[in-house]
Amino acid sequence: MEKTKLAKVADVIGAPAPEQGERVVEQVAVSLDKVSPGCLFFELRPGEAQRALALGAAAAVCPGREQGMLFSEDPMEALERLAAWHRRLFHTWLLAVTGSIGKTTVKEMTHDVLETEGRTAKTPWNLDRKAGLSLALLGLDWEDKNAVLEVGFSRPGNIGRMSRIMRPSAALITCVGTGHLSQCGDRQTLLREKLAITEGMGPSAPLIINGDDDMLQQAYEFVSQELISYGVGNPSADVQGKVLRESLEVTELEVSYYGKRQLLQVPLWGKAGVYNALAAFTAGLVAGVDPETAAWRIARFRPAPHRQNILHLGDITVLDDSCSASPESMREALRLLSQLPGKRRIAVLGEMPDLGETAENAHRAIGRRAAQCGVDLLCCLGPHAAFTAEGADRMRGVRALTFADSASLITYLQNDKKPGDTVLVKGDRCQRMEEIIRTVWDRDSLRKEEQV
Repeated sequence: MEKTKLAKVADVIGAPAPEQGERVVEQVAVSLDKVSPGCLFFELRPGEAQRALALGAAAAVCPGREQGMLFSEDPMEALERLAAWHRRLFHTWLLAVTGSIGKTTVKEMTHDVLETEGRTAKTPWNLDRKAGLSLALLGLDWEDKNAVLEVGFSRPGNIGRMSRIMRPSAALITCVGTGHLSQCGDRQTLLREKLAITEGMGPSAPLIINGDDDMLQQAYEFVSQELISYGVGNPSADVQGKVLRESLEVTELEVSYYGKRQLLQVPLWGKAGVYNALAAFTAGLVAGVDPETAAWRIARFRPAPHRQNILHLGDITVLDDSCSASPESMREALRLLSQLPGKRRIAVLGEMPDLGETAENAHRAIGRRAAQCGVDLLCCLGPHAAFTAEGADRMRGVRALTFADSASLITYLQNDKKPGDTVLVKGDRCQRMEEIIRTVWDRDSLRKEEQV
């Protein structure tokens, strides 16, 4: 954060003027493990303010009125107000990325593309999930030419609110899937929630969309901003990708855009990787990046941990996509598993959250899909594990097992692993399924893979 006096902080967040108003802060923390001497602490978990002050925080934003505290009934709202003010200090070109799947990979790849033109900020993948965007905005400084921030859906209205805080220069929506139906009820409502990313944008700020997505094709009816679309084999898309060659390591694309052509080498899984690369390439065009430079950077992309990682651990191959799960991404991951060589194909599948009334049938469908993709062993974990296994049991040729918890699943896999196995591990982030990989397979080998 820019060096700011506590008196100014209090003015921005609507707190009473502090006694030490001339004291300057330049770092913000929202958890005790991030507290550093002289930082400004926001108490997002009740009871932590005093401990933060004892650890050396200059002040704590909290509902208290004791010495060293800046009073706020809602510290999260105060944090967002400070982040909105801080964003307005800079002329950084800011891209907001949202969508049901692919957000993190698109954000990371677009960041790499934009950084060829100058320093580019981004939301770190491991930031606090609730406060991450605000912390990223507070991390901007004068050297940041660009920024790419990921906006996830947590509850109705949050995407629009964050857009108003961020004031994006442009936005990108990857797709509208079936996640979060438990909160939105139907995909039409979810579409409107995603399109709320435009609420903080100016009239000339463009919205980039996946033109192949059936819901986003309706975007023209709801937003006034310029729409720029990308797609595969879609003649109406502004940026069109055509797959020339596909392998497990790379997909070669010919991209047509505004009368020009560019070859892309995409080092990601199948169809999902193609759309992620097209999204990043389109964002680069909008930001003014040279197309050949963008293609060069995309070809050298490495995904974030636990997202589309293929790990060769001795004589076992692990597909680590353990950070998130939706019906769409599950189907694509199973498709890739079916293409990989191996003596035995194993799918370790966790929960697909926030599906509402469709959850049972959605998990059954993934079980059927696993069987159709030639999975030999299906290990199911989570509240709807029985339905995933039930879907597979209706097909022949796959052994489907359910597990009450990660510990029992880990014990089974440790005793059952065999040379030549090819394993997909995928589930919701809250299940921490990456720990299954670390525990069951060689920790040292995995650590070396992640450091490459």
